[in-house]
Amino acid sequence: MEKGIQAANGNGILCGLPALILKFLNPDILTGTGYETVEELQQSHDWETIVATELEGARIRYPALRVVLVNREGQIIGDTQ
Repeated sequence: MEKGIQAANGNGILCGLPALILKFLNPDILTGTGYETVEELQQSHDWETIVATELEGARIRYPALRVVLVNREGQIIGDTQ
């Protein structure tokens, strides 16, 4: 995915389920949380703060890239815009 973002000069939209996108943005997202999966983490009271932090990091690292998180029902649950 990183090569694809580089090839597009960072311009584009990265959209998908939280586990796929958040683990790309931060491979260590689960470290120290006590959770085995992002889906488990999603059920925690820290979820909204974690998503906001990760999306803000994405805005800084990839300013021209829009990152959109969707749930299994297709609803947007996070967006860098």
